[in-house]
Amino acid sequence: MKGSDYSTISDLVSPDLLAIPDDRGRLLLHIAIEYNPEDNESSVYHKSHQYSSFFYLLIREYPAALIALVDGKCILSFIQSTKPNSKFKMSTLEACVMNCLDAYKAHNFPHLIELCGTSDALEALVAAHVEEDLSLHVLSNRDEWDKVIARINRLPTQATVDELFYQDELGETAFAVAALVAPVEVLENMLELGKLDAAKRNIMDVAGSDGCLPLHYAAEPANEEYAHLDNAAPLIRCLIRHQPKALLAKDKGGKTPLDVAVVHAKIKGEDGGADTESLVLLRKATAAYRTRDYPALSALCGNSTTLDQLHSLSLRSATMLCLELIAKLNLQPDVDDVTKKAIWLLSSVNDRERGISREILSYLG
Repeated sequence: MKGSDYSTISDLVSPDLLAIPDDRGRLLLHIAIEYNPEDNESSVYHKSHQYSSFFYLLIREYPAALIALVDGKCILSFIQSTKPNSKFKMSTLEACVMNCLDAYKAHNFPHLIELCGTSDALEALVAAHVEEDLSLHVLSNRDEWDKVIARINRLPTQATVDELFYQDELGETAFAVAALVAPVEVLENMLELGKLDAAKRNIMDVAGSDGCLPLHYAAEPANEEYAHLDNAAPLIRCLIRHQPKALLAKDKGGKTPLDVAVVHAKIKGEDGGADTESLVLLRKATAAYRTRDYPALSALCGNSTTLDQLHSLSLRSATMLCLELIAKLNLQPDVDDVTKKAIWLLSSVNDRERGISREILSYLG
């Protein structure tokens, strides 16, 4: 394949052949990505137009390759893993693949035909998907957020809730897609819909195949990779308000949402990446959550029942610990004195969590 002419290869390609993985689990599309001639300017195979035609041929004859996992990696992660350095820059040909992936995930098969040309496989997909009643997942992948909200308001049923929790081949839900690019209003509507679930599931606990929670998705554009949307920070605030514990959650690669944001900032920025509003927000919010400074977290992200409950529990826990230490010292302070010490203890937790007992003993000494 690496040295063959496109016309020669095209005569040999069949859907059956394209569906057969090699001993590493790679399909022909993945192999084509690894041997992309654009990665080597001196390559004798550097025939961009001809090779892109080959990419489109592979996709139109076997479009399911776009969502096939290799070593647990989706096609975007697979493309990135073929790059020798951390400053990943997508080539023109790989951008073609990603445009096709977006169309496939959105079930926009007519657009996929516009990109790749027609085939029996794509015509069958068009015939199998009637657009009269699109699910939340399909609408979300198409960024048709007005229709998403309209569907939620029109059909607040368990069936629509199940659409919300539906996970595609990559483990992504409509909520995960919305966390990346949607207006905050969409997230709020989806969260309200999720409360109707008979099984009492929490949509914010649903992780993708890579272990990413919705906050991980929202953290991806924290470097303004999606600057034209200009809504990453509001999305992050909304998600933290409803599930602050996600700040410390790790994906299968061991990355927290802040780690994801930092990595994407390095990939995006030629000079190492600048601190943006959303990246600074994630840094401050993560620090506040680690030190249990819930008032500071509320100041950053807005008030919520979840944050108020955490603050109340933290204060109660601090009060109980203070009382236990006072009892050990045989002290008998009045209620007001205990309250003052409990408040002081809470600030000590925020500033010096590991030295809390020593600080209290010294204060009461």
